[in-house]
Amino acid sequence: MGIVGPASRLSPARLHELAASLIEATRKTTSNAGHLVQTISTQQRPSISIAENLKVVAELRTLLGRNPVWHGSDGGKVVLSDSFRPSIIAVSGTGARAEETDVQRMDVLAGVTPEGAAVIVGPEGLSIIDGDARRPLMTLPPDIAQHRFDYAGTDRSGNVVFSTMEARGRTKVGGLYRANPNGSVTTLSAAFEMWSGMDWSVDGKYIYCADTGRQQVLRFRYDPTADRLEDRKVLATFPVETGRPDGVAVDESGCIWVAFWDGWRLIRLRPDGVVDREVILPIPRAVGLCFGGLDRKTLFISTARVRLPPDVLEAAPLSGALLALEVETPGLLRPPVDAGFSKFL
Repeated sequence: MGIVGPASRLSPARLHELAASLIEATRKTTSNAGHLVQTISTQQRPSISIAENLKVVAELRTLLGRNPVWHGSDGGKVVLSDSFRPSIIAVSGTGARAEETDVQRMDVLAGVTPEGAAVIVGPEGLSIIDGDARRPLMTLPPDIAQHRFDYAGTDRSGNVVFSTMEARGRTKVGGLYRANPNGSVTTLSAAFEMWSGMDWSVDGKYIYCADTGRQQVLRFRYDPTADRLEDRKVLATFPVETGRPDGVAVDESGCIWVAFWDGWRLIRLRPDGVVDREVILPIPRAVGLCFGGLDRKTLFISTARVRLPPDVLEAAPLSGALLALEVETPGLLRPPVDAGFSKFL
């Protein structure tokens, strides 16, 4: 389904607003072909006041801002990917400047090098983004490369861990993988519903993720040398009206911050899964989380504006912005990508 006409007569912002209505019409026509729930509406905006210690870092207008990572170079910066543009964006910690690099495909940000360069993962494998140039690090097996890449991050040892889903969106076709500095790829888990977000415990022995489809935050025992995840535990299950859990980030007390898609909120969980705090946001779609700042007490929040209808965009004009919440407990920084990958250049 499409609209034919001279696009030059409409601004990019207006074209994006029309896209939401077009997607909704397509959903009704196809009865959600592929059994995917592509939400266009959001949960009701909470009546609770928005957090006072929340600030706007940069109004990026990302369609789908994902996998933010803090790096301390040049006074500090946040690097994130906009999966639907697709691009890699580097924003100074104060928001004073932002640089965007087109990456051509829907690759996702895996992390940064010790020097602060972005490392992405996609069908062509792992690559470093150096200015406008892409430098390959390692390739991936064909059976993995044909999938759509969803989330990525680095474990406490600097290994790259990434999740995929089948390109047409079928459930239980995809997996979680670890790319190792020796050039091998380990399948950690296969045939799951939808793996969203990831972060590790303080000691690195557990990995946390959000199972968006089941409204759950999960915990697995993690060994950076093992070939699978073990001891699956449902840490928390959320009602639909809370929104869908997405990005996660762990602070140094072991608590897990969770971003919610269509939920207008963040929730902080204690290590035992009990809700410790809830923060109301001015946008419905919080996506990715990372800690940063000189004292690691700034929680950066990447957001999305994709598929939001015009009335929601009007009510939440900061959708797509990079936000920051000042917190009391310092967070854990994402380790840089292991320098050992550079030997594959």
